[in-house]
Amino acid sequence: MSKALTLPQSLLLLTLNDESGRPKAGFYKPAIAGAGLSELLLRGLLTVTDDKKPKLLVASAAPSQGPFLDHILAQVSADTKPRDMQYWVTKLGNHKALVPTLAEELCELGALTKETSKVFGLFTLNSWPEASPKLETNLKSQLRKVITGSGEVEDRLSVIIALAKSADVLRHNFDRDILKSNKARIKAITDGDLLATGATDAAVQAAKAAITAAIIVGAVVPTVT
Repeated sequence: MSKALTLPQSLLLLTLNDESGRPKAGFYKPAIAGAGLSELLLRGLLTVTDDKKPKLLVASAAPSQGPFLDHILAQVSADTKPRDMQYWVTKLGNHKALVPTLAEELCELGALTKETSKVFGLFTLNSWPEASPKLETNLKSQLRKVITGSGEVEDRLSVIIALAKSADVLRHNFDRDILKSNKARIKAITDGDLLATGATDAAVQAAKAAITAAIIVGAVVPTVT
């Protein structure tokens, strides 16, 4: 995956329509929250307890990781007791600043641009159309090679595919025939069966928590951000 992109940044790029700058699917918020947790777990800034239902803990008070990841770290650190991944995926996924904070980071990277409009002259509606396709094109190229390939998969790419599947955005980014002919491989990736190392088990669990949350909220119409 492109070194310039975090897991949540990657997922948001896959989620937004390039022209309208609006989400293509309705399950993206818990998936983006799961991506943020996965990123922090991979960086060693969050850790999990050995409980039967593992709880998330802040492992390091590191320098700034960027506004989006810093927000997650602050939320976990400020809580009065340890919580499990499902709790955090749901709580963070419902936060109104989730998408705007992340989209602003992608604007800084030159991938998106922000547009603001009024609905019925009353409500402000933000959208983030594509400014440059470079980062997303590179990301999709890497994901396509993984989906259509064989053997083990680089851990970060495994996580983003699992999260993209949970957000129901794979079908908006890849041809139906590619997804259909590689259905078994995509399932194996999503289940964490093809990880190149065992170092990201907790990150995969965070992705699975996002998948569960997406199923739970599947019948809920997404709110305007």
